[in-house]
Amino acid sequence: MQLDQKAEGEGTIEDILLLNSNEHGTDTSTENEIFSWVQQNIIRLSKEFGGLNDPSKRLQIKNMMNTWRADVYCFRVSKINGDISGIVKDLWANKKVKYAQLEARGTRGGIIILWDSSIWEGEVCEVRVYNITCKFTGKAQDLGWHFSGVYAPK
Repeated sequence: MQLDQKAEGEGTIEDILLLNSNEHGTDTSTENEIFSWVQQNIIRLSKEFGGLNDPSKRLQIKNMMNTWRADVYCFRVSKINGDISGIVKDLWANKKVKYAQLEARGTRGGIIILWDSSIWEGEVCEVRVYNITCKFTGKAQDLGWHFSGVYAPK
């Protein structure tokens, strides 16, 4: 079952899975397995890291990433523009790391999404003023999903 259908409005992944299973007559046990797998294997960092340019803060984040060992990460960041390949390599020593970036502009911060390309095929679908959306497809299993990182000004 592919989870790559877009849903309008607000809701949790549970709401989307329930809606998807009701609309398409799919087996909810399969949907629950997928939801459980996503919860166990994907970690998002929703804290804002204003100092990703600071090597000491990058070291703290790198240590957290080494502890969690996730396949996909999302960082809301501020004041990072241009080529971030050096920062990405410093954060995640994984040679198969790929990333997508929404650059910071003015007072608006940016977003960085990192993923392990040996596990996920990633593709940037949409970049807007305050968000970036990527589509991920599992390389070893039939699983597709979209992820949106959102930067909301205070």
